[in-house]
Amino acid sequence: MTGNRRAPVVQITPARHSMTRKKAVGLTEEERQILLTELAEITVELDELNARTRQITARVHGAESAAPTPESGAA
Repeated sequence: MTGNRRAPVVQITPARHSMTRKKAVGLTEEERQILLTELAEITVELDELNARTRQITARVHGAESAAPTPESGAA
């Protein structure tokens, strides 16, 4: 995405929400624990990526504020 444009938010209708929730029914406790473990690992990775993004953003903004601004006018 560029600028301040954001992707549209997709609303999940109650019928769709109900359908997606039903897919998890019938999992064994072991399968549920495996999914929760995977979700926890993915969450950690996402947190690391977000932290890295913040670091890069801070460096870029720091470099922009430290860079001299080009002078305007005729050469």
